[in-house]
Formats: sequence, structure tokens, C-alpha cells
Amino acid sequence: LGAAICGLLSLLLRESVELEKYRGSEPEETIWCPMCYLAVLTARLATLLCIIFSILAVARAGYRFEIHLVRYWNPTHTLNDARTCCEYTVCNECENAFRFCVHERGAERTCEEENRNVDCSIGFIETKHIRDNDDDITFTDGGSVGTTLTNPLSVTGDLWPREVDICWSVHDLDHSQSINGNSDPVSARILPVPPLVPGNTTEELQFDTSNAHIRLQFRLVCEDPDSVSDCLGPCVPTDNATGHFTCDPDTGERVCLDGYQDPWSRCTVCIPSAGCSPDNGYCLRAGECLCREG
Repeated sequence: LGAAICGLLSLLLRESVELEKYRGSEPEETIWCPMCYLAVLTARLATLLCIIFSILAVARAGYRFEIHLVRYWNPTHTLNDARTCCEYTVCNECENAFRFCVHERGAERTCEEENRNVDCSIGFIETKHIRDNDDDITFTDGGSVGTTLTNPLSVTGDLWPREVDICWSVHDLDHSQSINGNSDPVSARILPVPPLVPGNTTEELQFDTSNAHIRLQFRLVCEDPDSVSDCLGPCVPTDNATGHFTCDPDTGERVCLDGYQDPWSRCTVCIPSAGCSPDNGYCLRAGECLCREG
């Protein structure tokens, strides 16, 4: 539908240009043509609406990132400092609660047990205690994870990043109702998420720390079922302010027009002209070279 509308608007623009040719090139030769003027005005408005339509189509797209819990186990029943999960004088298994801090992969990060120093730019999930005194937990899809969540856990957003990491931490709650209460850190580590194909669930991945282990699967779901790998909706050939690309007939992926790059950004990154200094020059359109200030 988007392609049809934009195609119709482009045709209208071309027809309006032909109509405008009836007007002379010099002021004294100008012929007042109300219909021509109206056609040109309508076409320009239509072009603006086409751009707005493309932007809104992008805004409507989105994703759901799912974390499927498979199994968690802590065979030594210990905290991260090697102490056991003791409640007063009784030593038993831990009352585990999880935190998942999902963020874009970028600068080197450290995963603190309480996730206080990590920017959870994509999403943050915290469970209540999952099961009383159990350090070997097998999860099922649709089953409860603590008292308020079900498996899989998920976060949603508009534009799926290229690379994602998860700061995962485990806490022993004892009598606490939440991790922010009187809880003890059990374990923590960064979980790198592999490249994801929308709709497909990854194979089981195991992540280990010195005392605990977890098996997970990940899945990316595009809210628009016709979306390609970036969850930005179906590919519609575009050459305007919202992007510069055609569509691969087999895969539906975006293919940048000459002079543009980075399909992930809808091919909005221009390529400067040959010989343009990477340090002192830049471009706003394909094939140009502008000097930086100074």
C-alpha cells in the first residue's frame, strides 16, 4: 500500500512538471494557468505527505525481544563470595531472583551484581524469587518466573539494535521481597546475544560463572510480520529524506542506491566524492565533498 501511494504521488509530481512547462521561462512570457498552478501545488503537497507517510510507517514498526529461560543451576549453593546461602543458623539452597539488563553492545562494560553501573538502554527485567530453596530450576514456556512474570521474559522497542548484550545477575532474597531489599549477590556476568533472525529461536546457549550456570534461548519478533531483519516494516523502494534504497527481490532486504551506505540506517549515510578527506571533508548528499569548519 505504501509503495502504491508513493508511486501515485510521484506520477502526479511528474505530470505537474509537464503542466508547468506551459508557463514561459521569462516573467513577461508567463501565462496564468490556474489548473497548472493547482497541479504543481497539489503535487508538492503530495510529495510532502509521501515523506510523512514513510516516516509514520517506520514509527509504527517495532520488535519484541524474548529471553527464553531453559535451566538455571548452582551446584555448590554458594554466593559470589563463596559463602553458602544460609538463613540464620540453617544453611540451605538459595532463594533466587534474576535481573536482566539489556543494552546495546558498545563500550566495554562491567556487570556489577546489582546492575547499578549499567545503562539498560533496551530494557530491564527483574523477577521476584523464582522458587523456594531451589538451586536447580528447569523452566517451561508459559510457566511462571517468580510471582509476576511468565517465560519467556520480553522487552519491546521501535528499532532493534545491531548488537546486544545482557547483564545478568542472580540474587539470594531470603526474606526480602525484592532484590533492592536485604538480598545477597549470587553471581553475575555479561551475556552476548548472537545475531538474530526475526521469528527464529536460537539454539540453547549456556553461560557459566564460577558458581552458577544458566541456559537460555533468544528470539526476535517483528511486530510487522513482513519486516526484514531490522524490524522496520516491509521494504518499500525509497529515494527521499527517509532513505535511499531499492529492495532485493529474493530476500526483501534493503539495497542502498549508488552513493549511499548502511542499510541498517535505511541508507541515509552518504558516500563523499572520491578524494574527499575523511578528516576534513564530509557530505550531506551522495558524491559531494564539503569542508569542515576551519
